Amino acid sequence: MASSAATTLIDAVMPALAAAPSSGNVTVTRGCPEQLQRDKLVGMAPRSFIVRFEPDGGGWHVSVPSLQGCRAWGRSLGEARRHIREAISLCDEELGNAVRIARDAILEEDIKLPTNVRGALRRIERAREQRAKILEKLRTEEREAVSEIAATFSLRDTAALLGVSHQAIKKQLAKGRRPPK
Repeated sequence: MASSAATTLIDAVMPALAAAPSSGNVTVTRGCPEQLQRDKLVGMAPRSFIVRFEPDGGGWHVSVPSLQGCRAWGRSLGEARRHIREAISLCDEELGNAVRIARDAILEEDIKLPTNVRGALRRIERAREQRAKILEKLRTEEREAVSEIAATFSLRDTAALLGVSHQAIKKQLAKGRRPPK
C-alpha cells in the first residue's frame, strides 16, 4: 500500500519537478474536473489558491498564504489536502460561500522538498524516460520479427511458433506494417 501511495506522489510531482527551480519547491495543480466543466457552463470560474506544503518529519504542514490563518496538518499528503480544503471551507469571513469555494477550488500545490528527495525524483523521471525508450525499441524489434515470420507462415502457424493466440499476432501486426500476403 505504501508503494501505491509513493507512486501516486511521484506521478503527481514529476511533471512539475522538471520545471522546478532550484529552490526545492514543486508546483502541482489539482482541481475537480467535473466541477470545472459545470462552472464553465454556468459562467462561474472556480477560485484558485496556492497551497504550501512543508514536510515536518511526521507529516505535512500546509497553508494558504492568501487566506490569513488558513493552516492545516496531515500525516500524509492526501490527509493534508483534505484538511486544507476543510480549513478553506471555514474561511467564511474572507470568502463568503466558503464551503462551495473550498469544494470546487483549484489548488496549486507548492511542495517544499529536501534536496535529496528532489534529486531522487529526478533520477526516477530519467529512469522512466529511459525505460519508455527501451520498451518502444523492443516493441518495434518484436513487431518486425513477428512480421518476418508472418510473411512466411499463416497467422495461426506464427502464433503456434510464438506460443500466443492468432488474435495476439493479428493485433501486433496491426500496430506495425502488414506483411505481404
